Amino acid sequence: MARVMCAGAAYSLSGFFVFCGLALVMARSGWGGKVDGIDDGCWVKRIVVTYLHIKRRVETMAINSEYVIERALNGDEMSTEEAEGLLQLSDDRSLEHLRSAADTLRKNLVGDVVTFVRNRNINFTNICNIDCAFCNFAKHKEDSSSFSMNVPGVIRKIEDAVPYGIREVCLQGGINPEWHLNDYVELVSTIKERFPWIHIHAFSPFELFYMAKKSRMTVTAVIKTLVNHGLGSIPGTAAEILDDEVRKIICRGKLKTQEWLEVVESAHQLGVKTSATIMFGHIETLRHRARHLFLLRELQKHTGGFSEFIPLPFVPFKTKLARLHDVTPISDIEVFKFYAVSRLFLGKWIPNIQTSWVKLGKEAGGQSLHWGINDFGGTVIEENISRLAGADHGQFLTAEEIQHIIEGEDRIPRERDTLYHMV
Repeated sequence: MARVMCAGAAYSLSGFFVFCGLALVMARSGWGGKVDGIDDGCWVKRIVVTYLHIKRRVETMAINSEYVIERALNGDEMSTEEAEGLLQLSDDRSLEHLRSAADTLRKNLVGDVVTFVRNRNINFTNICNIDCAFCNFAKHKEDSSSFSMNVPGVIRKIEDAVPYGIREVCLQGGINPEWHLNDYVELVSTIKERFPWIHIHAFSPFELFYMAKKSRMTVTAVIKTLVNHGLGSIPGTAAEILDDEVRKIICRGKLKTQEWLEVVESAHQLGVKTSATIMFGHIETLRHRARHLFLLRELQKHTGGFSEFIPLPFVPFKTKLARLHDVTPISDIEVFKFYAVSRLFLGKWIPNIQTSWVKLGKEAGGQSLHWGINDFGGTVIEENISRLAGADHGQFLTAEEIQHIIEGEDRIPRERDTLYHMV
């Protein structure tokens, strides 16, 4: 990091060094004298030599970035410092090299197929007693816009989606103090009984943590109970940024970094797959993003339980976090750059990386397929969390629309199930 800062300083002081070069010419033409016993010409020469030394260091750093990328292509693991360095790349040549390398590694690992799933997302309650600064979905019970669906209401939403051929239902909600473990069990068991062919992908690590705490059970026991009644896999949300200093600002009431990792590890040890996520583009630093990737990779090396990685760019428009910290939307190129670095950093350990068309839009979602992405997510049908934060890219794409987008990027669309089996 210090070398990168030094490099940036070298270029920002270019005007100063032009002056030094002019001073050197003046020295050679006879201008000079002594200052405190030091020859002015020698002093100027030292500055110029220092400038040339820094310039060589900057050029070496650029070569090192290329070296890091080539090593990643060859299967070597990247360090967090190297990932942070790549996330700072900004010139067109370096970005194209990064993009091309990520796209090559994607092709080497998973080929030209881009997968997607026919799914239905259901946010079954927005009542939540955790005031996350980044969230505009959660409401207190007394708010007029709060809701908590009953089981028949959830069943009706699934029935409405059956004609679209859904294979997965994704269930997530707020931390509603009126919900108990038995309510979650009733929900999944009823869905499984009514729709036995549908995979239930449900409940974030924080929801599971909450269930365990409220029922005075271990997380392992809670997951076992839910699996026995129909739970198929777990969305790896609530990760946000896996750094407790950042979490104190954006989601103070949520589980800590180590607790999130432990919940996910408990699921993996039971043979239950989870996704992995990150919410980026707010107050976190590039080092936080790199460290987050490292923690995911280390856990995956230990358990092998992540089915995919889903980087989620933060949608700031209507959030308290944006108002308090002056957060503006992250640019598409910064999102793409993180996609590419994620591909190179995670390598063989997490071969499936998913774009987020809900947050990026259809056009940018298609473009992201050239930055290391191999999965387009799902049909979704309904999405409230990003929408209420200000996203305006829609909530539903048909399977045919997704196929058209993928084919438009010269890739091969293929339907999958939740666990990445082709169908």
